[in-house]
Amino acid sequence: MRQKLKEIREIGLDFVEFLGETHRKSITDKAQLRDIYNSEFRNRDGGKDPNFSTLVYALARSNKACVCSGTIRFNPKVRVVYEDQWRTSQQRAEPPGSVPGGASPAPSAGAAPVALSSSETGVRARRRLAHQVLESLRLKR
Repeated sequence: MRQKLKEIREIGLDFVEFLGETHRKSITDKAQLRDIYNSEFRNRDGGKDPNFSTLVYALARSNKACVCSGTIRFNPKVRVVYEDQWRTSQQRAEPPGSVPGGASPAPSAGAAPVALSSSETGVRARRRLAHQVLESLRLKR
């Protein structure tokens, strides 16, 4: 089954983070980036990742990268997090320990029982941890 463009874009954003962690984000040559992706990043966790051209296409379609004649430039602001303004202002206004409307408080990110294997490091481990935390919040709401 083919992966959706959104899933491929997330893998591409993980690849951009991987380049940043390995201090190679300044590389713009398409051939070098393809070699890095295929040799070091692709199939790291045993899953089936898309090929490099599909990944670049997904990043370009979502305005996260610019492809120009053999060079690929990643946009500097790759991920932007927008917080829920109503929720954060409500939480600031409430005294600590009180629960609005009598509902049970949502578990914090640190409270979720999540175990990572020692072989996972970096981007993939953080992505899996975030997915597990969000899934536990969704199920225990």
